[in-house]
Amino acid sequence: MDSPARFIDPRTLLEKINTARELVGAALQRRCDLLTASRLLQTDGVQLLVGQFKEIFHDGKLDLSIHESSNEGQNPGQKSLTSLPSPFRLRLLFGTSLVQLDGMLKALDLSGHPHLERLPVAELLAIKSLERLEFCGCPRVVSALLQTDDGVKDLVALLQKVKLTTTIFVDGKLDLSKDGRLMKSADAHDVRKLVDLFHTPLFIMALTQLDGMLTALDLSGHPHLERLPVAGFLAIKSLERLECKNCPRLYFPPPEIARLGGEQTILYLKLADPKNGGQANTAIELIFIGRGESGKTSVKDALMKGKAEKIAEDNRTVGIVLDEWNLAKEASGLTFRIKDLAGQAVYGLTNQFFLVLRAIFVLVWRVLPNMATEQATFEKDISDMVSTWMDSIQLRVPGSTVIVVATHIDCATKDAVDLQCKWVKALVETKLQQFGKDELVTGILALRVLGMGESCRVCCLDGTGVTLLRRQLIELAHSLPWWQESIPPSFLELQNQILERKTRRPWLSWAEYAKIASECDLEGIRLEIATRFLHDNATLKFFGKYGKGPVRVDAGAFQLRFKSDESRDDWGWRVVVWPAEKGSALLSFDEAAHTSRAIVLESAHPYADDCDETHTIRIPGATALWVAFDERSRTEEGFHTVTLVKMNRSEEEGREEEEEEEKEEDVQESRTWGKKSYSGTDYECWPHAAAELLDCVYIGKV
Repeated sequence: MDSPARFIDPRTLLEKINTARELVGAALQRRCDLLTASRLLQTDGVQLLVGQFKEIFHDGKLDLSIHESSNEGQNPGQKSLTSLPSPFRLRLLFGTSLVQLDGMLKALDLSGHPHLERLPVAELLAIKSLERLEFCGCPRVVSALLQTDDGVKDLVALLQKVKLTTTIFVDGKLDLSKDGRLMKSADAHDVRKLVDLFHTPLFIMALTQLDGMLTALDLSGHPHLERLPVAGFLAIKSLERLECKNCPRLYFPPPEIARLGGEQTILYLKLADPKNGGQANTAIELIFIGRGESGKTSVKDALMKGKAEKIAEDNRTVGIVLDEWNLAKEASGLTFRIKDLAGQAVYGLTNQFFLVLRAIFVLVWRVLPNMATEQATFEKDISDMVSTWMDSIQLRVPGSTVIVVATHIDCATKDAVDLQCKWVKALVETKLQQFGKDELVTGILALRVLGMGESCRVCCLDGTGVTLLRRQLIELAHSLPWWQESIPPSFLELQNQILERKTRRPWLSWAEYAKIASECDLEGIRLEIATRFLHDNATLKFFGKYGKGPVRVDAGAFQLRFKSDESRDDWGWRVVVWPAEKGSALLSFDEAAHTSRAIVLESAHPYADDCDETHTIRIPGATALWVAFDERSRTEEGFHTVTLVKMNRSEEEGREEEEEEEKEEDVQESRTWGKKSYSGTDYECWPHAAAELLDCVYIGKV
């Protein structure tokens, strides 16, 4: 099948195949049809496919796909790829034959052909009637498209063809995820090649050419993806969602933001854009960990003052000590936000809450004065401490940066210190080897330990080794990927507000917190993103559920759709909608209902069976709205749903469309405000007015 077989008489071939079909069972007839179609594509008789093979060409779709099946007897129309005979291996597709089907061919499915080398792109583009192209599970095609500039240009050309949906570009969404349809059956080399492609000028230029068509981009699941070309993505004005979840090496956009979803990610990038006032981050967490009385607080004091005084037993660290070390003049604006964690076992669980990714962990251990008599105790204690802390950090914040520090070096001879440091380094190397093996299997990043666990040796009382440690910490901070990352200014403003309040009391009610955030211009989804960002950076801790506050609609109108299939006397819902003015998100339901221009809408009580109603809610002059439900709202979860549907611009302005489109059975999440839908009998199932929320935000120790 590697060259056109024009000498084959199509009708003779057809007769032979039909004869063969009569001699085999249903399980082999699909193979015969595929063989016929592939042969006809090499002849001038390709139009014989039309009407002759309904399983191959039906309703404008040419189906040459081969699907995997675990049991061929249950589905005779499918064939396992692993045992596909050589004659059925489609290697080349002759576009000149396909062009003859222009006007009839609307969809072409080539999925499941692992030996297909390439696509006849020029000919496919010439077929004006072609509206859909599938090539899922064709790894060689993917490789050909990704390996060369010409291949990438071909891919972009296919994406840009008017109304042509492909394996990866459907309804405005471009799916380049690792587990998406494009990369199905692709090998690791091609997956890595795709990640490398993301940063090439050709790829960025190609995406910008899709502006106006591209609304969502999915890059999830790539184990080698570290940073996205943000400036190029933000140049695509039509891009509304950027999915990049489950990328273990990703550091920008921040992984905690990526986990929230595509809409939140693209919004964060816009807010953090330097063109919109995004500010370079110069603050890094410095977290001191280790056993009690190992010298953590003394190391902190020595770093900040040059030397440390001996700490009395009554002044041992209790819980956590917060401090700030400003090195702006000598280290390009660097500020270390210090967390000195108590090392006693009783604090083991609470310490986990303060382990964050944007940090340097200082793992402190104490040199033993008399190694000879206490070696067994020393080895057990140090081994337990190193293993516990390294496992905790790897579990909570994999890929973090650690530096090991040995204290009290003046209490032992140089040889004893050398021996103990060598033994600790061996412990660390063993753990790193284990993490490295796990990384190969799981893709989860291993810890980065300076010098593979070589201890920085200090005596805090006289300052020995402190200058070196200071220099190493500054160099480490400047090497972190988060150093000078761009952060939304409103997030930094809220962070500063929280830091100022840490000394007053350890918590805020949600209403208090939301009011502070509102003064920083953070409400609705912006507040959700900021809270997650500050939570993961340990500026605050919030364990409530996001999305319980009022839903922000960034438009002056939307449609509320309610669907049900039965009714009960105690079921119903009530909603209030009011203009989103500064500070207005903090109202109670009743307060919101009495604001100027507010709209209150409720279902019948009980509502009707098989209800399917749509209400257009519009507040003239408003550019954004808040939506909150009465705390007594109740429906059958998952079946009786309320959906807040986005409207196009003409609908928002109240103009009638020339043709009314039929209602969709299921509204896509990208077309809704808030969640895809709301339902249920529990309080937490619905978004409520902020003043009625009972959650608290922990902001730190007094």
